[in-house]
Amino acid sequence: MRFINWTVTRRASAAILSLPLLFSSPVYTQSCGGDFADFVLQLKQEAQTKGAPVAQVNAFFKTVEHRPKVLKADRAQAIF
Repeated sequence: MRFINWTVTRRASAAILSLPLLFSSPVYTQSCGGDFADFVLQLKQEAQTKGAPVAQVNAFFKTVEHRPKVLKADRAQAIF
């Protein structure tokens, strides 16, 4: 029988299920530019306002980092 870490599984599921809340928010739809750290802080605050536990929000955003190469590739995409 395979061992399953249910705590990690529940946290991952909760994080995945909360993504639509984050990406349907006014913060997500703002125009490009501005300070990345401020943007992440706004997302964290909004997630907490919508009921996400602080520990879960911090765990979710722990590995978020600014990647200019990714942003450059995103901005190079055609608008559809």
